[in-house]
Amino acid sequence: MEKIKSYTYFDGEKTFKVEDTFQGSLSGEYDVFSKSFVQVGLDKIELIKNSKSLHDSQNRYFNLEQLKIMSNIFNMNLIKDEYLHSLTVKGHYHGFEISEDDHLIVIYSLEGTKAPEYMFIYGVWKK
Repeated sequence: MEKIKSYTYFDGEKTFKVEDTFQGSLSGEYDVFSKSFVQVGLDKIELIKNSKSLHDSQNRYFNLEQLKIMSNIFNMNLIKDEYLHSLTVKGHYHGFEISEDDHLIVIYSLEGTKAPEYMFIYGVWKK
């Protein structure tokens, strides 16, 4: 896997040229940001529709061992207690999501006080 340094992020309304990470306000409500995607060359991945949680007390998507492996691959911190296992990075403790298809992996979080207000894209990787 290769970490991508430069990509395009579309937030449902505006397009951004991104170097490494992205942090910015969402352009609209769910009906707008649910259309967001990341594009690298011809490869494009929708974020919201393809995401799986990296913070889950139910282990719906990933068990503890899988999260440990992912924390090493993606250089993230594994937080674990008896109720919740999650991956975080310094300064961003809202739940992270992972979107993956045949070509790309994107790790991001939607952040805000009462509802999603900001998008933080931690990284994009090419398979």
